[in-house]
Amino acid sequence: MKKYLLKAFSFIIKDFLVESSYGFNVLMQTIGIIFSVFTFYYLSKIIDLSQTPELIKYKEYFPYVIIGIALSNYLSVATRGFAQRIRESQLTGTLESILICGIKPGEFLILSTLYDFLFSTIRIFIYIATAFLFSKGSFYINQIHYSILILLLSVIAFSSMGVLSAGFVLMFKRGDPISIIYSTLSYLFSGVYFPISLLPIPLRFFSNLLPMTHALEGLRKSLLTETTYTDLLPQIIALLIFSLVLWPLSLLIFSKAVNKAKYEGSLSHF
Repeated sequence: MKKYLLKAFSFIIKDFLVESSYGFNVLMQTIGIIFSVFTFYYLSKIIDLSQTPELIKYKEYFPYVIIGIALSNYLSVATRGFAQRIRESQLTGTLESILICGIKPGEFLILSTLYDFLFSTIRIFIYIATAFLFSKGSFYINQIHYSILILLLSVIAFSSMGVLSAGFVLMFKRGDPISIIYSTLSYLFSGVYFPISLLPIPLRFFSNLLPMTHALEGLRKSLLTETTYTDLLPQIIALLIFSLVLWPLSLLIFSKAVNKAKYEGSLSHF
């Protein structure tokens, strides 16, 4: 365990030093969060909840949509971060040496994206803290432990598609259709900006096949409504099923892709 923690710390420090060298990029991301929050805050002023009964239980549109945007950060990191790190390692010529020196493929993927997830967690905290300050008592902070559980399960479920995407990049070098298609469908049909109950019935059924739908429903329930563990069971069970099925499968496919690349001698090709 100590050895693994040292590895994790080393990866985080490495990525922090790289990212901190681009201070302007960090500044622009912070400004982007501020502009996004204020845009949706004032947009929420013109939305009449009485015309959208599905939103009434959340009291306000602003915290509803901010939670959707905040969780989208995790979705973006999980679906694109793994493939991006693989691509960066190929371009810098470090992928082959890292995988050959004894680090397992799955371990490398997890360690290489730890910093991205930590930074995304900070972004989510900023989004939700801002929404808490500007909302009219819509948040149930005493239920934060439910939110943490939902977030942990969501990260595993989202990351499964990201690992599949990394395997695709490793095998085919160019293009990343898995993360693009999955992210687009999640943004459109998972209820990031509007309730899925507004969708036609066939699309509602399709929406329930996306982990993002259950993650958003669970997170909003835990933060914006008075709820219990029993009320959250449908979302918890759904995310558990996605995680238990997709995570091992994605790691298996990625390992196959690594072994294939090693056999062909194409780990460093891009």
